[in-house]
Amino acid sequence: MTPTPTYTSAVERRRGYSAYIAHVTDLCRDHGIRHQLSLGRGRPVDDCDGAIHRHLSRLTRTSPARRAHYTLACLVALAGRPGPDAGTDAGPGPDADSKEATPDEGTYLNPAWYRRPNFGALLATAVRCAGFTPGRTEEALDVITRVSTDQAHRRLPALTERILRAGLTPDWPVLLDDLAQYEHQPGRVRTRWFDAYYATLDHAAKDPS
Repeated sequence: MTPTPTYTSAVERRRGYSAYIAHVTDLCRDHGIRHQLSLGRGRPVDDCDGAIHRHLSRLTRTSPARRAHYTLACLVALAGRPGPDAGTDAGPGPDADSKEATPDEGTYLNPAWYRRPNFGALLATAVRCAGFTPGRTEEALDVITRVSTDQAHRRLPALTERILRAGLTPDWPVLLDDLAQYEHQPGRVRTRWFDAYYATLDHAAKDPS
């Protein structure tokens, strides 16, 4: 995989994020590499071990959201050995309203992209399906979207591990996109996650099946 470019559009950025996650997922098929990437847990890029840089430096050195890339590599590693079908972008197909889109471009345009489950929607699913306590889960979402960028990166692995142990998996490219934006637009990410959290709970209440 070539180094992360400077993206000129949201579509390019999201496609690049999906390619990065696919590459990291493939790396994590190797137990040794997976362990090395997991050691980046919560660390700033400059505090990471050389082994982590060996696998991620070439991919991220031009990215303005480098720490988000390192954090997501750690989270993917914490998820354990990928299954045989992991590493492909499992997002929805092109949006029907995107007449100008190339065959895969609609997947990355706003309407389709924002239909994919973000971290707020995932936490709501954990409440619905995995026995997470609503009050404590909402508090965890409130905390992680109010703290500094550094603290968000440090806290995210523990919360993600809880979700993974419950048998749920984040949409990694969407989480990477949101975490990359968090440093500059934390309020927007916070609102998007809370909107998705309550929308997912409300939908479940209306359609218990």
